[in-house]
Amino acid sequence: MFYSKTVNMCSPTVTTKTLKAVFYAPAGFEIFLFGLTAWSVLADSSLIMAAGGISSTPFLTVFYRDGILCFLVTVALRIWNIWIVSTHNMSRTLTDTR
Repeated sequence: MFYSKTVNMCSPTVTTKTLKAVFYAPAGFEIFLFGLTAWSVLADSSLIMAAGGISSTPFLTVFYRDGILCFLVTVALRIWNIWIVSTHNMSRTLTDTR
């Protein structure tokens, strides 16, 4: 561990196996939440079609569209972080800004 005065925080100098769990656990949680959202979409799809189609429920359409987009971006960033931690040494991981 070392203290960085630049960012005012402590940082590890070596990678451990448990450090990857910092990224795996939230990714699993995001996938679980997406599954719940998909379940809700299936339940609401019958209501949407009964109400006269997508044009009759614009809020739900935008809500689910934006939720799926948010999920894809979040999971892509989590996969990127897992890849950085898994393949780079710690000094490169902490300074990689590409």
